[in-house]
Amino acid sequence: MKLFGSLLLLMPLSFAHAISPDEIIREDQRNGIMAATNLVQPVQVSDLQAVYDLKDRALGGRGRQAIYLAVPSHLQRGLLDSISLTHRQDPREERECRSGSDRDCLPAYVSTEVFDSLRTRGNWRYWGGTGSGPLNSKFAEIRDGRGETDNIYEWSRKGHHSVENEKDFSKDEISPALLRIRSVGKDDARIQQVVLKISPPRVAIMDDLIFAQGLKFGDYVTAHGRRYPGNPGMGDYGYALMLESDHRPRHIKLDRSFPVERGSFRLPLKAGQRLVSVDVACGDMKPVPGGADPQRYRGGAYITIRRWVRGVPAEDLVKNFNVGSNGVIRATSQNINRIVGQNEEIEIKAERGHISVMGVRIGAN
Repeated sequence: MKLFGSLLLLMPLSFAHAISPDEIIREDQRNGIMAATNLVQPVQVSDLQAVYDLKDRALGGRGRQAIYLAVPSHLQRGLLDSISLTHRQDPREERECRSGSDRDCLPAYVSTEVFDSLRTRGNWRYWGGTGSGPLNSKFAEIRDGRGETDNIYEWSRKGHHSVENEKDFSKDEISPALLRIRSVGKDDARIQQVVLKISPPRVAIMDDLIFAQGLKFGDYVTAHGRRYPGNPGMGDYGYALMLESDHRPRHIKLDRSFPVERGSFRLPLKAGQRLVSVDVACGDMKPVPGGADPQRYRGGAYITIRRWVRGVPAEDLVKNFNVGSNGVIRATSQNINRIVGQNEEIEIKAERGHISVMGVRIGAN
């Protein structure tokens, strides 16, 4: 693994807005958006993350209802990294199509929006990546039980738009003061869980293991300069490591210092350091023969990244994370001040499907 050094840099603490969630919600009400429930508090909070349990909350379609999620004060002082949304449509509520139809005649699209405290106008922002519906929203699949988890990440690379004016596009950093979830399609959605992640401050040590030549992780905080090899839309990720749940991974960069099992491999951590993050550059598109429609070759892959030491229960940093077609998944430590002990490792595991791993970067202090 290649060793890099950088100075520890704290996140910016200046705010353009000192405004309370109640004031923001009242302003939304004046604009015709109504709260579907009381302000939701997180059920789990750590140094860089907040988890919200929505308990399969029904959310009305067409964007006139919203669920508001409170952001803990220490996370408001940070910069947005990613948001994970678990949602679905209830099949018992799908009566708009003719009997026997497998179509979703009234689709539900869920928009995840962030109130940026660093702005003086256009504060409600939506993701600049590729979505399925209005405001780059995510399609809520018709499912029983657990819904699909969509991951809205690389905000600093993909950018974001103003909800009020889509032409207002920016790649500036976001400090989240409040989250807003809306069903902006024609049908209701059910919201189960939301996970907010904040970018870590700059770390003193970065170790990386590059499998695919041409991968560049870019800046640790902003992702500026990030580059991917190959043509991921066609299932080409360069000479990446293929991680499949039923097979032991093989790659010229994996030697005996990296233990492998079916569907997983492990990277040693250095005792005495403080683990902050694990970045995995990966995608789930299978190779496409002869230029066929790449949409038919989605891997449907899920990844788990955990802190592991023999004889001790593993700490899941990311569990069953839905891998996108191309991107960097960042897993962060629950306690960034915990010191790494002897024989600790990071395990990267394919829970399902086909994952092309282009590289891994570990940030520590």
